[in-house]
Amino acid sequence: MTPSILDGSGLVLLAAAAATAWVLKGLLAEARNRIGQRFADWLFPVGHPLTYRLSRLVLSLTGHLVPRHQTLFRLGPLFFPGASTPLFYKFNPELQQRHLQWDDLDAASAELEVDESGDRKAKPVRLVGPLLFRAVGDRLRNARARLLFAVWFLLIRPGAIALLIALTVVAYVVTGLMSPLVWLYRGLIRWATGEALVKAATRRIPDDMRKEEREFWIKAMHADTSSVFPKILTKRFAVGVWIRGKPRFPDRSEIERGKPLIRRQTRRQDSPVR
Repeated sequence: MTPSILDGSGLVLLAAAAATAWVLKGLLAEARNRIGQRFADWLFPVGHPLTYRLSRLVLSLTGHLVPRHQTLFRLGPLFFPGASTPLFYKFNPELQQRHLQWDDLDAASAELEVDESGDRKAKPVRLVGPLLFRAVGDRLRNARARLLFAVWFLLIRPGAIALLIALTVVAYVVTGLMSPLVWLYRGLIRWATGEALVKAATRRIPDDMRKEEREFWIKAMHADTSSVFPKILTKRFAVGVWIRGKPRFPDRSEIERGKPLIRRQTRRQDSPVR
């Protein structure tokens, strides 16, 4: 039974200590408030002419510090020349100004006059102090907006534009260097598969096609194998030959207009069919 008694007494002691600490904390906070209030009343006595003169000085200083305009920092869109859709919606820095109305200064001045001519039981420093802090805060916000504009305009914006131009130039350079390789690769593929595709297509030309038509398409396909942009031997044509078993030729008039070599070949009646 002795351990349980010890445990109970320990809990009681802890509770008493916590309650004592809570009471002491409240007493210290109250003492601090009272000491601060007495010091403020001694430094700025209620109703004393010096207090009102100090309040007038603070109000005058506030009037000189008050900004007449509020400066706002915004980011506008960036357009390419002649484009209607912006590249970036928030990129170009802008400074906007909004007019400020400070009617509180006149109201505070009028209230000081009323209090000073009355019983002088008010505390004028507490009346004008927040106005001074508000004016200083507005000045700091305006300075912050101008600083952000300068940093964005002088550092971030030129760096981002230079990076964008560098990436564009690198993309064009890589594309220019790779274009001959791509062209060579496509040429090799056409050279390697062109004859096989022409032979496969020739074997699957319908039997009911006229001789002149048959010769024209055979010559056109041979000429198409050396073309940079083929119009006959396309993926659609290959699918028709190897999957459906029947080639689907494009419009003949377009082929004749676009390939002078084919026109010359078709005009030669004695040219051998490959």
